[in-house]
Amino acid sequence: MRKKDFFNRHFEKRLMGFSRNSIGFTFVEVLVVVAIITILAAAVIIVINPAKRFEEARDRQREMHLQTILNAIEMRMTVERGWFPPCEEFPSDIDEQAQPIFKTIGTKDDSLFYDLYKCLLPVYLSTELFDPEEGSKEDTKYLIWQNPYNKKISLIYVKKDKKIVAGPENYAAFSVPSLSTNEITSISYNSAISGGKMIDYGDAPISERGLVWATSSVSEYPTILDNKILDQSPGDIFSLAIAGLNPNTAYSVRAYAVNDFGEGYGNRRWFNTCTLQPMVNTLEAINVSYNRATLRGEVVCVGTENPSRYFEWGTTTGQYTQNTPVGVSGAGVFSANLINIKVQQTYYFRACAQNTSGWKCGTEKSFYTDYTVPVLTTAEVENITWNSAESGGSISDDGGMPVTARGVCWNIIGSPTIDDQCTADGTGTGSFVSHMADLVPGLTYYVRAYAVNDIGAGYGEIKVFKTIGFCFGIESGGDPGGTALNCSVREEGCFEEEISLLKMSRLANAHAETADQAFYSQHICCSGNELSNSCEGQHDTFLKLAKITNSHVEKKDQQNYPISACLSTTFGSETPYPSTIACGYVTSPNNCSDLGELYACLGSLAKETNSHVGDCDAFPIKICCANICP
Repeated sequence: MRKKDFFNRHFEKRLMGFSRNSIGFTFVEVLVVVAIITILAAAVIIVINPAKRFEEARDRQREMHLQTILNAIEMRMTVERGWFPPCEEFPSDIDEQAQPIFKTIGTKDDSLFYDLYKCLLPVYLSTELFDPEEGSKEDTKYLIWQNPYNKKISLIYVKKDKKIVAGPENYAAFSVPSLSTNEITSISYNSAISGGKMIDYGDAPISERGLVWATSSVSEYPTILDNKILDQSPGDIFSLAIAGLNPNTAYSVRAYAVNDFGEGYGNRRWFNTCTLQPMVNTLEAINVSYNRATLRGEVVCVGTENPSRYFEWGTTTGQYTQNTPVGVSGAGVFSANLINIKVQQTYYFRACAQNTSGWKCGTEKSFYTDYTVPVLTTAEVENITWNSAESGGSISDDGGMPVTARGVCWNIIGSPTIDDQCTADGTGTGSFVSHMADLVPGLTYYVRAYAVNDIGAGYGEIKVFKTIGFCFGIESGGDPGGTALNCSVREEGCFEEEISLLKMSRLANAHAETADQAFYSQHICCSGNELSNSCEGQHDTFLKLAKITNSHVEKKDQQNYPISACLSTTFGSETPYPSTIACGYVTSPNNCSDLGELYACLGSLAKETNSHVGDCDAFPIKICCANICP
């Protein structure tokens, strides 16, 4: 048999055996194949361009070197709180074009080299770092420079067109000042006021600042080559008056500031100077009724001096048969009231002003008189109880027709109308008083006066009030409304609005006596909703005494002492929803508020019975009371 035939048969046999006995590659076989392919691919890449791959690796090493050096510098400056001998000052010179003059890190004895590592080794840096291709300890090929203004350090490596930087990359971009330009104000025919606000002074001290301006026809963005005025004031904000301007001329203005690196300018503002004559606008008429109206105008610029102001008006457009003077004044809004004019009539008017240089009027405006709803105001809400309150109103204008109904309307959602609950308090104009009844305790109400004529209903302004809130609709333990309980220990008596509940011989470790005794000077005083020290009605006991004076005390649930000290209230007793008093105890470190947000501290006890008493800081057991809903 020939070798060739034997080989073919042997290969076929192996192939047929693989097909019968195998179902695929194993995971290990796949990993081996992937690894082989990766190694072959890397070898091919290196074979194709080995120099480029090695240079990229060196660049990554250079980046790591520069950042490590910068970190070491910052660490030393932080730990040492500065840069001190034997370290020389960092290179910080700049050339005539404001470009940095770097020095090379290295030990070479040359003015262009900077011996950095003597300041960092071995504490902040373990060994000298230098360029992996051409560097040495004497000449690392790494450059260093410190910005003399912001003190930031830059490290770079430069070779041909390659530059690797650690630290600020814009090391040569010194900044000019930045600022904003103020609004233009006080514009006259020959002057105006503006100014600026410094945002950033840049990388050098400010040598001058101020305003630059030019007519808009000459320069939309004026510079220091145009007109300027200098500011000498301190601070970041300055204001300057621009004088010598031409009348009725458009100007552009900018704030500016200069440092060693150039000029910085604020945003552009523009304005028109006034004419020599006053400039005036006509505003819309207000308060227009069937027989009256208020005319309005505004002097925008006074011109050469404050003008006399007046209105021209009549019933035909462009023909003004009436003149109403207002008087002499400066810039601003002015007005005149017209009364007893015709109903259902269109009137035309314009605002005018005149000085010695001439007169000008605003554009014509018009208004129409017609019958209206009544004009009125709402009175303040007074005499508020748990279910009632008083208000009212005053009708100043019937709108040209008789007032047939008046009163107040209210609801709990806002903007009440005559479709809500209302009172009926007569007819005609003038003032009236209204009584609101059947209100709900503790609710917020909105009320306003109303008046009706044949045109409709007019309303006064809305007033808001809240009825006294007892315990209507509030779950047990809720807020009864009114004034929260407030308690303090006072020497020589309680304030007028307070009630004395107990007296003590001193602030701590004290004996006690009832509030009606006269031997002790330290009073436990409380203010709140109609309080008393009675043990009747809506009350609770807060402690017990062995006797009326010079007494030890105990908690209210103890059974050893006969005399109770109580806090009570009559708040809401005249309603179906009265509040009550609840008292309890907490032990430090807990506070009375742990019983509920309404609880206030009255004092403290040393133990549950046969105890001395003191203020709230004296002992661990605190006495707590609140005015709550039952």
